[in-house]
Amino acid sequence: MGTCPRTPTVASSPRRSSTARTTTSKPCGRSAARRPRRWPTPSSSSWRGPTPTRPARSSSGGSGVTSLRNEVLTRGRPLPLPTLDTAPFYEAARRGELRFQRCTACGTWRHYPRPACPECMSRDYEWALASGRGEVYTWTIVHPPTLPVFEADVPYNVVDVLLEEGVHFQSQVLDCPPEAIRAGLPVEAVFVPVDEEITLVKFRVTPDQSKPHSE
Repeated sequence: MGTCPRTPTVASSPRRSSTARTTTSKPCGRSAARRPRRWPTPSSSSWRGPTPTRPARSSSGGSGVTSLRNEVLTRGRPLPLPTLDTAPFYEAARRGELRFQRCTACGTWRHYPRPACPECMSRDYEWALASGRGEVYTWTIVHPPTLPVFEADVPYNVVDVLLEEGVHFQSQVLDCPPEAIRAGLPVEAVFVPVDEEITLVKFRVTPDQSKPHSE
């Protein structure tokens, strides 16, 4: 009497014990909040990084990674692959027209092509004819090293053009030296056929703006 009942030992406990993991008791009385779970970090002894693997060998004895790299280096220039949303854009480009989606509910122009208006979420739109005029919003100049298929072109520009309709279009300004590219440079669209299906939309400097800009 007056003594606490003995806690059953592991051997006499009616519950099954697990050797796969150890359990900890929940806090009681002092704090009902659980301690935040700690995730293993690279400095933790329990953290294990990815197991390094060797690249597969091809039947010719070379590395699979090397074979893939050689395949990429010898490919032609990458071309757009029209989808259900973008096909009307490329069809218009083949005709020498620059057309973008325009919402018929609120009048917002949009590019890239997509099913719903980003402003009002209407799914009603038309492929409206754009002026093709705009100005360079921002740009970058690509220098070596690059893929062999582009080596003859470097250095070349990649520009983001803000068109009169308010849409941004990423492309290239043709026949323009790198030092002549600047923000606000007026440009107009030109069409460059690549094959029977794809005509690329690029830009040229508006004729009276072809000289380098001086601050």
